[in-house]
Amino acid sequence: MNLLIVDNERSAIQETEAILKLPGSGISRCFGAAGIEEAKTLILKQGIDILLVSVELPDGSGLELARWIRKERLDMACIFMSSRADFSSVQQAMELGGKGFLLKPLEAGKLREILERVIRERREYQNMRAKIRVYEANERRIVRDFWKDLFYENTSSEREAIEHQIEKLHLSINPDWSFGVVLLMVRTWRAEEYGRLDRFVIHNVAQELFEMTVSEAADWQDVIQFGERSQIAICGAGDGGELFELCRKFAVQYTKMIRKYADVKLIAYVGKTVPIEDVAEEMESLLFMDSQHLEDHGVVLYTEAENLVRLDFGAGDKFGRWSQILCGGKIPKVRQDLFDYLDELDVGGGLNKRQFYYFHTRYLEMLSKYAQEHKIALSRLTEKPEDAVCFENATRNIHSMKRWIDCSLEQLEEMAGSDDMDLGPVEATVKYIRDHLSDALEMQEIADNVHFNQDYLTRIFRRKMNVSVKSYIVACRMEKARLLLESTDLPITEVAYQVGYYNYTSFNRAFKKQFEESPQSFRQRTEAVSVE
Repeated sequence: MNLLIVDNERSAIQETEAILKLPGSGISRCFGAAGIEEAKTLILKQGIDILLVSVELPDGSGLELARWIRKERLDMACIFMSSRADFSSVQQAMELGGKGFLLKPLEAGKLREILERVIRERREYQNMRAKIRVYEANERRIVRDFWKDLFYENTSSEREAIEHQIEKLHLSINPDWSFGVVLLMVRTWRAEEYGRLDRFVIHNVAQELFEMTVSEAADWQDVIQFGERSQIAICGAGDGGELFELCRKFAVQYTKMIRKYADVKLIAYVGKTVPIEDVAEEMESLLFMDSQHLEDHGVVLYTEAENLVRLDFGAGDKFGRWSQILCGGKIPKVRQDLFDYLDELDVGGGLNKRQFYYFHTRYLEMLSKYAQEHKIALSRLTEKPEDAVCFENATRNIHSMKRWIDCSLEQLEEMAGSDDMDLGPVEATVKYIRDHLSDALEMQEIADNVHFNQDYLTRIFRRKMNVSVKSYIVACRMEKARLLLESTDLPITEVAYQVGYYNYTSFNRAFKKQFEESPQSFRQRTEAVSVE
């Protein structure tokens, strides 16, 4: 325990220190201060557990120091001492939570008695606080695991199943609450730009701001990490009427301030306020929105329509017709019509900033509709740095807009001729896995190559295939290994390499788990059967 003695008489401090240095006092370090300001400096610097303070000080009263400690919410026990038995001072000391009041000169026995009691109480209190912190940390981890299980469909979204899980885990969540959700998605052009420190900073800033913003209406809130680049801010309340607006407020503030703390591009998607059984579906909707969205920062509400500045300048019908032409595959025709329309606006002087923004917004809608109908992620159009720059500069002038139109339509035309064009996210994932079984497959790499969000892809893959991506990869590798062992004379180590195992022990273990026999035993048995 660290003790601070505050007294204007240095001799009194020295005498008290001598008493406390006796064996068994329970005090590990003892500090002295002659006045309030010196005491404040030591308190903030040294981590004081117990304060022994004189009521009479040259720069004020020890009671003032105790009031400052309470105002600053500093955790320490206060013992007062005075040269006179003043009832008013004793009363004020007790009102300030004083643990004792001693008269000067101090009696060694009385001081030791009070300190022993205070030290015992402090240790009991600190042990209790430590247990509470452990419990709170465990509870938060359990709650976060609950939401992850719900999102990844390890827990059913049926109301009864959710209620059973909440009761089983003793969670401080009420299934009758309404819930607000916000998806926070980091967008960077190179993976090395987003490191572990960025993730730590982003999560902590989000946690503090979210709690500060929604706590006035929410009964519970948390920010949960999902995958490498995404987080879900989620809150629940018995009266969910204000949650959407508070979540929107948080998203606006957060996306503006985060660049002060981490050099990342971040976008936030704000979901509807929903009952607990619809939370997983709402999260999935937000992840799908992200896979279809081109912006690299800012705020997007639940539906695109809520965020677009929809101005009727007579282009609505034209864009409807161009969208039909584009979906019909006549990309050069759409390009020419768009260029002609921009030229008409430019010549007629009708291309003001608001209308230019409206044109770009409607063009993005048209691209989004095409992407959805052809089951591709719109983000593919800006995955190359040069294409991303082209998109960012699109609304600067007509020349920049035409470059972006050329760039985006050219890529759509290339995608239209791709063999993978009509594949959905799950089918594309299956194809990629089967084509790359010899590679060291990672979920983020797979998601990047099929152009879908990792968490969204994980969820829909499990739903459609009834197995996780990781388990599917292992099953495919073992099946290919089985065929190679049956139909070739390749050494077993080479077979392991060809199915992505560079450690023979790991391959042997995986094969044995799948087929209940080792690769050597399997090959010997199949060779014996073929000889017969």
